[in-house]
Amino acid sequence: MPRLVDFLWLVPALPLVASAVGAVVPWRCRRVASTCALLAMGGAFVLSCLALCEALALPSGVATSNFVWLSAGGFSVSLGFLLDPLSALMLV
Repeated sequence: MPRLVDFLWLVPALPLVASAVGAVVPWRCRRVASTCALLAMGGAFVLSCLALCEALALPSGVATSNFVWLSAGGFSVSLGFLLDPLSALMLV
């Protein structure tokens, strides 16, 4: 079963994609852009609430998800997400 911390990247990505859609959609289709923005914010809020529930239920209190963002030769830059009760509460 996948952990929710692996999908935390969607919390900032959903509104970012919705803003890009809003910037590209013509003015006469503003209902599509506003619906997309509302759905993205609602989805990010639901994911944040689920992350809070998962963080409070974790026995250790901390979950992490790391991935390599940039790799060149022997050099690599890793990024990750840390889910603990305080950061999950700040998401909501």
